[in-house]
Amino acid sequence: ATAETEKEATKENLSVVDNGDAAGSTPRQPVGYAMWRFLLDDNGYGELIPVLYLWEIHISSDYRRKGLGRFLMTLSELAAWKMKMNKITMTVFTSNKASLDFFKTKLKYKPDETDPAECTPEEPHCGYTILSKTRA
Repeated sequence: ATAETEKEATKENLSVVDNGDAAGSTPRQPVGYAMWRFLLDDNGYGELIPVLYLWEIHISSDYRRKGLGRFLMTLSELAAWKMKMNKITMTVFTSNKASLDFFKTKLKYKPDETDPAECTPEEPHCGYTILSKTRA
C-alpha cells in the first residue's frame, strides 16, 4: 500500500511526514524537508534587499519524483512572496545534476548576479552555483 503523507509547516521549516501504511510501518517518519531563512542580502550595490534563502531541501530517495520537492518549493515561494521578499536564493552544488535540473528547468531558477561564475568568470570553478528567482 502507498503510504499517506502529512505536510507540516513552521516559520522556517517545512517537512513531509510518512504516517505509515496498512502494513503497519512506523508512523511519523520524516521523508522530506525544506529549511530557509529570511535575510537582508546585499544586492552588490550597497543596498539590502529582503530575501528568502533556501538553506536546504531534502527528499528521501524512496519519495523522490513524486512531487514532494515541487510541493515544498511551492510553499517556500508562497511564504517568500507573502512575506514581501524580493527574491529566493540558494546555493546548489554543480556536481548535483539532478538538483540543478530540478531548479533550473522545472522551477525556472536562474544564476543569481552574486553567482561566482557571474562575478569572476576568470577564477577557477568553485563547485557550486547560486540560483535565484525574483518576485514577479
